[in-house]
Amino acid sequence: MLQTPDKEVIYINRFRFFTSLIICWFFVIICIFTVFIPGLIFFGLCAVLMTYRLFEPKKKIILTGTKEYKEQIKKDFQASLTDLGFFTYSDNGFGVEINGHSHSIAWTGIQALFGYKVDLYTLDEIRMDVFCDDDILFTISEETPGWYVFLKKIEEQFPAIKQNWNLEIAFPAFSANLTLLYEKHNKTFDEAIDYYYKKN
Repeated sequence: MLQTPDKEVIYINRFRFFTSLIICWFFVIICIFTVFIPGLIFFGLCAVLMTYRLFEPKKKIILTGTKEYKEQIKKDFQASLTDLGFFTYSDNGFGVEINGHSHSIAWTGIQALFGYKVDLYTLDEIRMDVFCDDDILFTISEETPGWYVFLKKIEEQFPAIKQNWNLEIAFPAFSANLTLLYEKHNKTFDEAIDYYYKKN
């Protein structure tokens, strides 16, 4: 679900939506003929609410699998590549809001970067833990606004970070694949784990 300047865009699985809609209206008709008032109220309310979703003035429904859906997904992805999200950037570093507090962090103030994967049952999510000076720690993921721009900036600042690390972390499935992407003082993986995670 995302926001457009005029409407909120909602993606709906067309098969499930229309199957549910048809079933609701079918039971509405059955309840009318059998004069089953409680069922008529329940299924009628469900049917009306579902039908209304298709015509809500403040929302734009896009059905999955349609040409419009494919075009919108492509458009959303292209927009995400340049979306700054929660970040602001300068030559020396970046600004980010963490737990309601704004922080200015110099590129040289980044102590370590860890990449890993989280199993969310229906899908996996790539995340990055960013350890900075003054015990500042924050986590961003693929779903964080500004993710792609942040990755690009990080790779520019730390060219030693392995290319396509996020793709390598994706496999094998069902494993966090915690990876040390960068460590300012050349600590080994085990040393970095002990130092950064055990103190935070």
